[in-house]
Amino acid sequence: MTQRTRVEVRIGRLVLHGLPEAATQSFAEGLRAELERRLALPFVVDPLVGGATVERLEAGSFVVGSGDASDSLGAQAGARVAESLSR
Repeated sequence: MTQRTRVEVRIGRLVLHGLPEAATQSFAEGLRAELERRLALPFVVDPLVGGATVERLEAGSFVVGSGDASDSLGAQAGARVAESLSR
């Protein structure tokens, strides 16, 4: 039987410049879904095994196209966070 590693993510503050308030829920859902998907990958989770804590994470920025949906923006942000964790 394979043991699953539990990862708990708490986002205390998320700064979103330029995203309309009405789009924040969709953004959050895209972010959650992408983090869930990425954190299921061993190469992302392995560095966190043993109780590692990341107090602050700078995931950088990304270019937003005029037609991008807020959930896809959340997924892009989730990918950046996961990439930052696996370094």
